[in-house]
Formats: sequence, structure tokens, C-alpha cells
Amino acid sequence: MSIKLIVTDMDGTLLDYKDEISMENIQALMTAQQKGIQVILASGRSHRRLLPYAQKLHLNEYGGLLIEVNGMAIYDPKTNKRRIFQQLHRDEVLDICNYLSAFDVEIQVYFDDGFYCYIPDVLYIYKREERERRKLPDDYPWVRGAWSWISDNRSGYPNQKLIKNFQEIDRDKLNKVNISHNADYLDQIEATIKNDLKNYQVVRTCPRMLEITPKNISKGQTLRRYMEEAGLSKDEVIAFGDGENDVDMFKAAGISVAMDNAEERIKKEATYVTCANTQSGVAKALYRFVLHE
Repeated sequence: MSIKLIVTDMDGTLLDYKDEISMENIQALMTAQQKGIQVILASGRSHRRLLPYAQKLHLNEYGGLLIEVNGMAIYDPKTNKRRIFQQLHRDEVLDICNYLSAFDVEIQVYFDDGFYCYIPDVLYIYKREERERRKLPDDYPWVRGAWSWISDNRSGYPNQKLIKNFQEIDRDKLNKVNISHNADYLDQIEATIKNDLKNYQVVRTCPRMLEITPKNISKGQTLRRYMEEAGLSKDEVIAFGDGENDVDMFKAAGISVAMDNAEERIKKEATYVTCANTQSGVAKALYRFVLHE
């Protein structure tokens, strides 16, 4: 049976470490869409941060979709319609944040176009070192990104607020909670946090980050929901990823492809391992399994 749907993660998968899609990946996905194959971008990001990539890939023209915030919602770029399945409430988030604060990790609480960020004082030493090394301007944000101690993602999340107290979180519905630190430190605390927060979905999305969402929300669950509605069988779907939040999505697809830059435990969950995200691994696997060129 031929592939009718391509689902790909973004960070560490379709994107390189400069947050860009390579020309080879763009060409492969455009070719697939021109052949009538649907493309879904599935990410921990909200639709606001995904729309520039959707536009670059012309998803609105070909009927592509966005699975956003690790499955929290589906967004249609053509109609601008969004289906939200479940969010976190403020009281839940406050409990989660108060618990996590004991670990001295950076905590980011996301809503659609921004986030609240709590940074323990002990982490500023790492941030100052990176700021000086990269010779960044004084107005550059202090907040952490997926791959560095400080990162500027204001284009996708323009409303960013540094907080000292979690009571400053003043929205009732929130999308997710992220925590970040060095990878080796997260290795030490990951199991404890997952056990203590077992009523939530806690996944390692990249070596330096854990993400927390409602228990029944995942990329895989939302993908299965869409496949059922669209009448797609497992054999008609290929999925790409590099993180723990992609594993459930792998299980929903007939062909699952892990990136070479993924951790070994993630690679073991896939049916195939392609080149790294910096080597257009998505395109290379598409030409092998889907486009046959």
C-alpha cells in the first residue's frame, strides 16, 4: 500500500540547529505534496511558531496540517481553524511549578503566543558565560532554547515574561510546562520527575528539555484521531522524529524513521534510522521509502 501521509517532527528532525529547513528537505516534501501525499508538521511548538514553516512548504495549498504542542491541538493553515483537545489549568500548573522549583531548573509555562519563564539564580552563571562568548547584545533574551542556555524565539513567542513567583502566572488555560538544564543533570532527575508527575505526560523532547502536558495528550494520540477521521490505515503513514515525544507517533505509523542524532533508546523504537537532521535525513528517507528516486 502506498504512503498517503507524511508526519514529521520539527526540532532535531526536519529543522537543523539554526531552526531552518534544508533545501533538500523542502524539495522532497514539495515533491511528495505534488504527488498528492499529505504533510503534517507535528511539534511541541504552537501553531504561531509553526506557521512560517507551513508557509514555506505551501501546506495551505496542498491541505497540510499542524499537530501542535505535542498533540494538544490540530491547526489547519488553509482555513485557520484550530481544534483544541485538552489544556492545563492554572491550579495544575502552579502545583507542577512549585514541585519542579526544588530541582533548580529553568521552568517555562507556555500559552499560544508566549510563555512565563522562571530562572533560578544559580543558572545565570551559565547564561552570562554564553552571552559573553557569543557577544550578544544587552537586549537579547535570557530564556533558554532547546540547544543553548540562551535563545531568541520572540518571533514565534512575542509575549515573554520573566517571573520570580509562580503566582504571577495569570492565565487559566495553558498549553504545557517545559523544564531545561544540562543533559547530564536531566539524566539524573528525569525518572524521579516522571514518577512524581505520573498523572501527566512527561517526555524528553531533546537532551536538555522535559515537557509536561495533560496525561492523555500526545502526538501519537492526535495522529491516530486524525487517521481515523481521514480513513487512513497505518500502512499509509510514515512518521519522522528524534525525541521521546515522537515514539507514540512511531507506533501509529507503518514506517517510523528516527534521526541519526536521536538517542539510542529512540532509535530502537523506529523501523529505520536515517541521516541526522543536519544532513537532510528526512529527504533521504522519503526518497528511499516514498518517492523512489
